[in-house]
Amino acid sequence: MENDNPKTEVVLMLNVGSDLLSVNDTHCTDFHLRLQLFVIEWLNLPDDERPSLIQVYLEEPDLAGHEGGPDSQMVRTAMITVDGITNYFTTRLLEEGLMGCINLVIVSDHGMQTINSSRAVIMEEILPQPFNEALFTGAIAHI
Repeated sequence: MENDNPKTEVVLMLNVGSDLLSVNDTHCTDFHLRLQLFVIEWLNLPDDERPSLIQVYLEEPDLAGHEGGPDSQMVRTAMITVDGITNYFTTRLLEEGLMGCINLVIVSDHGMQTINSSRAVIMEEILPQPFNEALFTGAIAHI
């Protein structure tokens, strides 16, 4: 397949509602809806133009879990949002008659668990220099 030059698309649905990007929730919802519509449009393209692989990444509820903890209201709110996005998307796939001709795979990169702060591991106290400066956060790496 690699030699066939397959068409692919990648959608990163990052937390565009964050203060960092100065976008409010109304625009965030509109942004998510437009990205979903792009995916539906790609799937409705003629066979020779349609991507053979479309990947969609949702930053939530992971971001909310890292910021507020796994049992937080932030996670509950993010889960409601992701549930709505997933429901809308699968409903549209059914309406367009696309559900029977695609493989839809939903995965998570990890789970979360609440821990007692007395059991927390402070990596900067364990790792010698320069390793403790190599800790990253964000969508690319979170170590």
